[in-house]
Amino acid sequence: GAAGGGYSQVLPMEDFNLHLTGDTHAVSSAHNLCAAFLDNSLFRKNKLNIDVNYPAP
Repeated sequence: GAAGGGYSQVLPMEDFNLHLTGDTHAVSSAHNLCAAFLDNSLFRKNKLNIDVNYPAP
């Protein structure tokens, strides 16, 4: 992400992001939850019937 204008610096995300809104953490947590559901479904013989060939024809 970026903030301000003019003078720029490269900082690690942990030093810059104070989680004042929690958006980054919330998106990361939601993404990890979706990945866990997908991984578990495929591990258990794809009980959610996810097409593993999508979107390939």
